[in-house]
Amino acid sequence: MLATAVLATSAPRRVILGNTEIFGKACRLFRDCLQDESKHVRYALIAFIVVKCIQSLSSIFARREVCYPFIKELAPDVLARIRQFAPGDATRLTALETISDDDVPIIQEAIRSLEVILSIAKVNREIVFVNVLVQLLGEFLCDDPPTQYRQLTPTLRRLHDYAILRLNLIGPAHPDAFKKVLHTFPALKQRIESSIRYQASRSVTAQQAAQRAMAAAKIERINAVQSTQPAIKLTMDFSAFSSAEAPAVTSEP
Repeated sequence: MLATAVLATSAPRRVILGNTEIFGKACRLFRDCLQDESKHVRYALIAFIVVKCIQSLSSIFARREVCYPFIKELAPDVLARIRQFAPGDATRLTALETISDDDVPIIQEAIRSLEVILSIAKVNREIVFVNVLVQLLGEFLCDDPPTQYRQLTPTLRRLHDYAILRLNLIGPAHPDAFKKVLHTFPALKQRIESSIRYQASRSVTAQQAAQRAMAAAKIERINAVQSTQPAIKLTMDFSAFSSAEAPAVTSEP
């Protein structure tokens, strides 16, 4: 698989794209890796293979001179691999509950692969891939973050934070398409805006907590330095001025 990706990105274009049979075999290889569901292999190993497969495809998708035929053939398979986790219907919450730690890298690499496609997409196709990405990422967000975020499992919390991170990058990079998608899907818009506001409030709270911790640590250091300094006792020895050595006082007759 990795060798095929290297061949596709390094060899002259005609080597793979100029030969229908070789191109077809390469696509089948990647598709088989993406769809691997062998029951005789631990899922962690399957997930590892799928991640490596998607990473290899991302490297091919990033090469403009060879990417378009591969995107046409295999982008739907990349999307299908994670669609089970983001069905976009009433089963959404149930689907989220099935996500394991091994699934998270698959989802992240698939999103990255779609972002690569967006980066090389023609202008008239921009809205299509922004729409796909925004809707996918929106599936991993809480409906009401202030009340639900803390109740998420660590796995779903990672996905929620990852989705916010990517949305915060996609929005400014593709503002017009991003706004159109949100305008088309009001419920999605509300979920995203609520999540972004909550993320901002968490950031402010974290900064304030960090500042308080730094101030407390500074005070503690100062107190520690002061407590280790030796006490200086200002004493004076007056023994030299004893009465034996004092000059006699005589009175005149």
